[in-house]
Amino acid sequence: MNQKKRRIITIIICIILAIVLVVPMVVSLVPAAGPDETDQSSGYDTSDYDTSDYDTSDYDTSDNESSGESYNTSDYESYDSEESYENDASEETYGSDETGNTGTEQEASEDADGSSQEESEPGASESSGENADASSEEEQIDVSTLYHPVQRDSEIPVTGEAARAAEGVYIENVNVSGMTRDEVQQAFESKLLSLASDKITLHMDEKTDVVPAGKMGMFCTNPEVVDLAMIIGRKGNILRKYRADKYLSQNGSVVLTLDLTFDEKEIRKTLTGEQDRINIDPIPVKMILNDDQTMTAVDKVDGLKMQIEESAGKIKAFLDQDWHGGPGAVELISKVVPATGDISQLADVKDLLGSGSTEYDDSEVERFHNIELATNIIDGTVLYPGEEFDFNKIVGETTEEKGFVSAGSYENGEIVESFGGGICQVSTTLYQAVLRAELDVTERHPHSMTVKYVEPAFDAAIAEDVKNFRFINNTDAPIYVHGTAGGGVVRFEIYGKETRSPNRTLTFESRTISETEYTTQFVYDEEMEAGDIKSTGGRYGLVTEAWKLIYENGEYVDQVQVNESEYIMAPLTYHIGIKGASEEYIARMDDAIATQSPDAVKSALGG
Repeated sequence: MNQKKRRIITIIICIILAIVLVVPMVVSLVPAAGPDETDQSSGYDTSDYDTSDYDTSDYDTSDNESSGESYNTSDYESYDSEESYENDASEETYGSDETGNTGTEQEASEDADGSSQEESEPGASESSGENADASSEEEQIDVSTLYHPVQRDSEIPVTGEAARAAEGVYIENVNVSGMTRDEVQQAFESKLLSLASDKITLHMDEKTDVVPAGKMGMFCTNPEVVDLAMIIGRKGNILRKYRADKYLSQNGSVVLTLDLTFDEKEIRKTLTGEQDRINIDPIPVKMILNDDQTMTAVDKVDGLKMQIEESAGKIKAFLDQDWHGGPGAVELISKVVPATGDISQLADVKDLLGSGSTEYDDSEVERFHNIELATNIIDGTVLYPGEEFDFNKIVGETTEEKGFVSAGSYENGEIVESFGGGICQVSTTLYQAVLRAELDVTERHPHSMTVKYVEPAFDAAIAEDVKNFRFINNTDAPIYVHGTAGGGVVRFEIYGKETRSPNRTLTFESRTISETEYTTQFVYDEEMEAGDIKSTGGRYGLVTEAWKLIYENGEYVDQVQVNESEYIMAPLTYHIGIKGASEEYIARMDDAIATQSPDAVKSALGG
């Protein structure tokens, strides 16, 4: 065969090979016809992708490209092609329109509320501004608690175009097209944080509380979507399982959803911490003292208490079945807490049974603050027949958290600074009103030393867990306790139903049984400057009795001992400053103190 014939045969063979090999490749690159108009699904469903025309054997890159177009998800156990690519048209539509045209990237990134988002930058979150700020509110959510990392697929290319996600690939509403694996991972974590920051509103009647979904034990069970996003549409051995070229060409996008689960134990823990904010306390029947000194009864209001176990189950069901991002709301399961009181009984509360008042120096700001706070707590207390008033229980612990401040109070016969200093004057003043209302006092204690604002035996000291003031409503009707503090006077009035004779009157006397004169002592104070002196104490020791004297029509008829009280002697103590003092000064003061004469000590100060 001559050279010319061989050349012609060679050309013919090349043309045949071109037809056989190149044309199928070109055809595969041409977008396939859009889906039938009756098929509106925009998510990826393997039922749309017929693998019967393709070779499912191992894909060798040396073979023709047309021989390995199958998308076999069965080899990827944790990826559910039917559920993960199923798209909810009511929330996020990322596929083709009714004419078969693929949706634009702007349409594909629309949020559930319909507001369009710009195309995502690599690694950017698609969350709204509200959700972006939410993670910085209160406590930050640690993304490492939202999923378990998976081992990176070593088969994923790390260089070239194959190292980037194919066009049209989304994780939820985040477009990861063209991103590197690290950028897809960042976008995945940003989306998780966005979902964890979405607010779940808890309702219980008119009370609401807002909790981020991340505090409900949210957890993503398929973090492998990151690798899956990188694999979709790629060629080559292991990667052949995840190619979706035909689906991408027909629908324009593949949407990978995050599988979320919630931990009921964490939900219960969150509800336990939030119950004080959402529970509705019952409001008992209460009385209001009008300006004209008449009383008005206000009916009770029942409360509601969250049922944590039942509510946790309801929240988990909502999050698992109905929620997938965005704001959510759940009506909690609650139980009625009945309020106490009978408004019909309060109709009898109209008479002033007894009152008491004491004066204080309102220039002592801290002391006045505590007196006013404790008085306001007690004001409005209603006691039904047989009920007991417990001062320590009603006022509670006098802590800084409850608003009390540090002020002077007695402790072991000395004046010290303590939180709640001054509340003993409140209990003492209430004691005066209780005595005049002739209620049954069940616990009362005197101070360790006498006080200035009331006569001996008419005080009532308070010391948490040691001294309390309690009394019982021994009348046949409710009583109402009204308290005020201001202008240097604290006052209590007790209202109820008066059954005593209007001709009966009372007076009270403090009677001293014995008296111990106070001593004088001198002490050095290293915190005071040399030359300074101050005195404390100087209280007599007393044993006293309180008596109630009863009169009818102005005539004395009887007397009753109310209590016996004992007060310790408090020595008159002179505190002498020696800070920075010389040896000569100390020696001079020692000589003066030896005389036990305050005048001699004061004289020695001037040297």
